[in-house]
Amino acid sequence: MDAKYGFNAEDSNLEKGAQPWHLVKDVDPLEDEQRNSRRKNKTGSIYRRKLKTIHEVHFPRLMSTKTTIQKYVDGMFRAMLKAPSDDSDISVPVTIKYLFDFFDAQAEENDAGQAMAKTWKNNSLGQRFWVTVITHPNFIFDILQTLPVEAALKIIAETLLDSCSVEAIKYTKDTSTNRLLYTREVPKYREYVNNFYSSIQKMPTAAKNFLNEELECVNENFLNQFSHLSTLQLLYNYADRDRKALVDTLDREMHLDLIDQFEKVQLAFQQDQD
Repeated sequence: MDAKYGFNAEDSNLEKGAQPWHLVKDVDPLEDEQRNSRRKNKTGSIYRRKLKTIHEVHFPRLMSTKTTIQKYVDGMFRAMLKAPSDDSDISVPVTIKYLFDFFDAQAEENDAGQAMAKTWKNNSLGQRFWVTVITHPNFIFDILQTLPVEAALKIIAETLLDSCSVEAIKYTKDTSTNRLLYTREVPKYREYVNNFYSSIQKMPTAAKNFLNEELECVNENFLNQFSHLSTLQLLYNYADRDRKALVDTLDREMHLDLIDQFEKVQLAFQQDQD
């Protein structure tokens, strides 16, 4: 095991003389321990001068590496946040349209504002899905994810999170070097995010029958892997526990059809238990 780069040389298949390049500085545990010891023994001013020297040498190397891979990062952001209205062949899953419309409706109904709706969208798609895909490409591809690559992908994932933020990020002198790498690109990526959300909002409302068809297609990939009855029982237990509050809310919001469906489900479960 190569302790410096975190992978087996025989597995990496690196050509002789090749070296891995990444966006974060590698930390040697021994050097880190020695540096901490010196930090305690020397004055703060001396340590800060040495630390500044390290950053001045390290940051240009990071920028050089970033420049090398920038076109691929830009392509990834364009692919993730391609607005549906930009190309007739581009569309988003009906489930995302339905979910985003639900967030917009709830934000308007509860006077939460569009900022809250955007936060919900970020949490559901950006943070829960894309960040996971970016930081764990081995979930999708059969690849060897080395420690330097993993650290570099975390920087790109942080850039996505900064781009999705409701308010513009204010970078200061205390901001980490890794986050400062993409300060110039974040405004452009923020525009991608806003255009993406705006385009989905302008799409025609997703009909429930199309939503059901898409969910059926997804379910076919998991046939015979889960117990449908067990899953329905758990959902019913959750709904039955708060039955009165659920029915009152549906009645107040004039969803009488959903009340009828819920009562039919209740009757079916009660007959099955009898």
